[in-house]
Amino acid sequence: MRKLPLFVVTGASGTGKTTISSLVRKQLPEFDVFDMDIIDNVDWQIAKENWLRIAYNISLSGRGTVLCGTMVPENITSSDYIDRVDRILYMNLHCDDVTRETRLRREPG
Repeated sequence: MRKLPLFVVTGASGTGKTTISSLVRKQLPEFDVFDMDIIDNVDWQIAKENWLRIAYNISLSGRGTVLCGTMVPENITSSDYIDRVDRILYMNLHCDDVTRETRLRREPG
């Protein structure tokens, strides 16, 4: 079975992960793109493992996955699914503190 790469867009809160996820969906219709922040108030280690399981199951159909959320390499390398992906490609979003603070003040909740 051919293994597919996993794409992860990560960064601190307010750096633009949610905004990027909708843009990536439009640019890469052959990929399934998920904003991981849609789930809150959960055990994040379990949630991250579940996201990786979802990505693996999607890969079985030949489609790629992009996960947009706060994930560090250690979250993935400790996963039971690490051997089921070809490689992991990260994009870390960053912005200056003033921009980030302005964005966080606008977010609901």
